[in-house]
Amino acid sequence: MVTETNEMEMDEDRELDAEANISEMLDEEMPEEKEEEAEDEETEGEAMARIEGEISNRVETGTANAEEVLEALTEAKIPHFSIRADDQLTRVRYRLVKKIKNLILNREAIFERVYPTTLEEGENLVASGFKHLSPFTRFCPVSWDRVALARLPPINPSSILRYSRLDRRLVEAQLGDEIDPNAAIKQSKKGSAGAIQTCCAVYRECVYWFSSEAERRVFMANPIAVIRMAGEQAQTLAHQPLQVAVIGGPTSEREFISRRLGTDLRVVYVTTTRAVQWLLSSVCQSWTALVEQIRGVIMSGAALCDDLVTKALRVALLAPQIQARGSIEVSWFDNWNNQEPPDCPFLKVWLNMKARRGGK
Repeated sequence: MVTETNEMEMDEDRELDAEANISEMLDEEMPEEKEEEAEDEETEGEAMARIEGEISNRVETGTANAEEVLEALTEAKIPHFSIRADDQLTRVRYRLVKKIKNLILNREAIFERVYPTTLEEGENLVASGFKHLSPFTRFCPVSWDRVALARLPPINPSSILRYSRLDRRLVEAQLGDEIDPNAAIKQSKKGSAGAIQTCCAVYRECVYWFSSEAERRVFMANPIAVIRMAGEQAQTLAHQPLQVAVIGGPTSEREFISRRLGTDLRVVYVTTTRAVQWLLSSVCQSWTALVEQIRGVIMSGAALCDDLVTKALRVALLAPQIQARGSIEVSWFDNWNNQEPPDCPFLKVWLNMKARRGGK
């Protein structure tokens, strides 16, 4: 019994010693942790500096990543933009929608490239064979759907003989050569036509011509939509030269109206007197029987009959400019005061100045 009691007392002493050792160890460690925590505590200024540094690092990292993305977009020629976002949400949304509106509407043509060129460069590309004429030839594809039936051919400001070694002064002048597309019209003439603003651009393997800079910008924004919209009428639209005959009395201002129409539409203004004068001064026509007959009648002092005037006018109307764009005739018929001429191939404009003035 004594032995068992001693053993129990020894076990209790050992347990007490172990607990004492653990408590001593904890007491020794706890003050150190408290000291470390006291040392790790930072002030408000240090905390603000640390947070500012972290934010700065994040901003620098984000800026660097954004610059890399912008460089990649620039190299790939992908459009990108930036907006000011430090404002009200509605204003920021308005700016964002305003910026991406064109991209959303023209999303199918974002990766399409249209290269604007000068007229000379476009002509050289087609003439050398590097590029081809578009399906619209030299018509403007943007304004293609504005005409339902027919249209006048476009005016090419470039000279036809630009690649020829032939001296242009040796080429005989024709009716309509005086139409200069690049000639500036005085601003004092209100309502008159200005200089031709024809321009062109290269898209894929074709060269497209446009009537103005604004129409070229519309095409550059979405060439796929423009070609698709105009392509439906490309098979049906025909080239139709303009043929107008202005008929009226001497007091009807027919010459003024005809000249004004020719200036605005850039169509040749033709009179019977001008046609006969050109025929008589033409080197190529001077040996023909028609010119000899007209010269004989004039030398005799008699008036030219309608038959000779009509033949002279028909020869003069074979000029390339007239065959391409048409003409505006005046004093074509002498029986304007009697009745409408039969089988007239022109659009007839009958003038009655007295009735018009009386209506005012």
